[in-house]
Amino acid sequence: MTDNADKDYFPVMVQKYIEKPLLIHNRKFDIRQWFMIHQTENSLDVYIYDGCYLRFSGQHFSLFDFDDYIHLTNHSIQVNNLTRTSVAQKGAHEFIPSSCIWSKETFSTWLASENEARDLWNETVFPQMKSILKEVTSDSFEKEGTLRKNTFEFFGADFMIDEKLDVFLLEINKSPDPAANTRIQRNLFEGITSDTIKVNFRFFKKNQLLVIFSDLIAFSDSN
Repeated sequence: MTDNADKDYFPVMVQKYIEKPLLIHNRKFDIRQWFMIHQTENSLDVYIYDGCYLRFSGQHFSLFDFDDYIHLTNHSIQVNNLTRTSVAQKGAHEFIPSSCIWSKETFSTWLASENEARDLWNETVFPQMKSILKEVTSDSFEKEGTLRKNTFEFFGADFMIDEKLDVFLLEINKSPDPAANTRIQRNLFEGITSDTIKVNFRFFKKNQLLVIFSDLIAFSDSN
C-alpha cells in the first residue's frame, strides 16, 4: 500500500479484512445478490431477486497465506487456479464443485444441517442482506436528492458472512457482467431477465405502481 502512495490513482476505499469468515469445508466464500433500482417521478423502488449464488475460493482458508486463490472468490481469479478441486463432506450430499459455485438452495440446506435444522437463510441471513441494501440505496438517493423519472438500473451486490452469521456488504457492482459460467448462473440470469422485462414493461405500459412478480421482492420508502 505504501509503495503505491505516490502514484496517480483514482480514489479508493480501504476495508477492514473479515478475519473470521464463515467457512464451508474450510473454504471462504461470498454471495452475489442481484437487485434492480427503479425510479419514477415520486418514488424509488428496489427489487431484490429471490435467488443468488455463492462463489468459493479454490484453496483452504488461512490468515497466514496471502495467496489470491485463498482470499479472492472472483471467477476471473479462480478460473486460473488449476489446483482447485471438488470437495466432498463425509455423510453429506453437499459439496463444493470445481466450478466453485453453489446455489442459494444448497447453501440453505447446508446452513440447516449445521444448525439443528433451523431455516437460518430466511431467519437471519437474507433479512440482513435486504436491510443493508435498503439502507444503502436510501442513503445514496437521499444524498443525490433527485430521481430520474422512469428509469431503472441493475446491480450486483457482494456479501460476506462471518462465523457469527453477521452479514457484511463488500461492494456493489454497477451493470455487472451477466456471463453465465455454470448451470446455476444460467438459470438465475434467465429468470432475472424475464422478470425485469415484466416489471418494466408493466410500468411503462400502464403507468401505474409496480407490482411484485413471482421471484422479485420489492420494498420502497413507504415500508
